[in-house]
Amino acid sequence: MAWMPAGETTGQGPILTDGVLVLRRPVRSDADALVEAVRSSHELLWPWLRWASADYGPEHANGFLDEVEQGNERAFAIFDPSARLQGLCGLNQVDVTHRTANLGYWLRAGATGAGRATRATRLVLDHGLQELSLERIEVVMSVHNTRSRRVPERLGLTHEGIRRRALRIGDEQHDAHVFAAFREDLPRLRGA
Repeated sequence: MAWMPAGETTGQGPILTDGVLVLRRPVRSDADALVEAVRSSHELLWPWLRWASADYGPEHANGFLDEVEQGNERAFAIFDPSARLQGLCGLNQVDVTHRTANLGYWLRAGATGAGRATRATRLVLDHGLQELSLERIEVVMSVHNTRSRRVPERLGLTHEGIRRRALRIGDEQHDAHVFAAFREDLPRLRGA
């Protein structure tokens, strides 16, 4: 894999790429593709991401894009060589005082199983740790979400344990795996 540092485009923020995937900030013109990706992936996403409802529509996508524009969500739309939206990966709960953040990701149905989530996560981790000077980025998921857990495991992130009843999903409280990446992980992440 050729490693390419983050670039900057006019008005769109950083572009992240590893030569296979391209990640960029989602913009208004992505709203229809976002709605289509979520609706077509509802059954895959719903058990873990309750915002991904069967009736996800333009108003939901535009509300999310408002959060991105206001800087409340540091999201990256994931595109493969076909230029089709494959999902999102981004940083949230950014704490500038403590230099920490949480990293989340999702892929559309049909885009899983090909390493895209791992590649996208690696790019966003590098961006957060290097470009944003974060010291710690957590990846947290339900202990029942095996597919999601495989991403930080493949990247060799530190598994810090299980936080009991840490996630509310629907009407249930879930125990959560907690993985963390640190600035000293950058050389290994870039070489992976």
